[in-house]
Amino acid sequence: MCSSDLFPSHDNPIILTGTISAVSPQEVIEKNGVFAVVKGEYEKGVLRAVEKGGVIEAELLSQKEMNEAPFPEYPIECWDHYCDHQPRGQIFPHAQVWASRGCPFKCIFCVWPAAMTGNDPDGKGKRTVRYYTPEYMESFLGHLIKRFPFKSIYFDDDTFNLGNKHTLEMCEIMGKIGLPWSAMCRADTIPIETWKIMKDSGCFGVKLGFEFLDPVKLVLCQLVRPLP
Repeated sequence: MCSSDLFPSHDNPIILTGTISAVSPQEVIEKNGVFAVVKGEYEKGVLRAVEKGGVIEAELLSQKEMNEAPFPEYPIECWDHYCDHQPRGQIFPHAQVWASRGCPFKCIFCVWPAAMTGNDPDGKGKRTVRYYTPEYMESFLGHLIKRFPFKSIYFDDDTFNLGNKHTLEMCEIMGKIGLPWSAMCRADTIPIETWKIMKDSGCFGVKLGFEFLDPVKLVLCQLVRPLP
């Protein structure tokens, strides 16, 4: 059964967001009775979708807009429903948050930076990273743990440890917050000393991808730069 069977009119319009927006969005609208499909991040796009419907092209928040935006709302009815059981050792309830958006790498199997936070579904454009400031993150995380009894933090960034400076700033903040934490990371973007500082600040686990040991395949999948 398609959505048009469930909602035969637009009295209750359906707006779709997410990675589905990168593949034939007009066809999704025409075949499923959908009112609008918002490409990429949807803070800006969903407003235009409500106004006019159709396919809404991606419009990313700037770093300035990210850091001036209100904190994300956690509904009181389901504040503890957003969780991830990996990496091992998660302590629930935990808060799933972002400290950045985007990833400069173009791993061909990774959909989120391509279709959502990077607006580069074909992998032909330039991908950038936008960081939340330390001030924003400290205030946001402090607000969360004051409002809800979270027991740990999970950073679900596209890649949390991009850049030593940002990673060290987040370690300092998490040392103040005092909760155990984990993150989505890469193995090759920070020095070993920073990994130790992460551990000392409360990091108990990370997600890492080890797709191939063959360096040629790593290049083919755009996981690393070509070999010299």
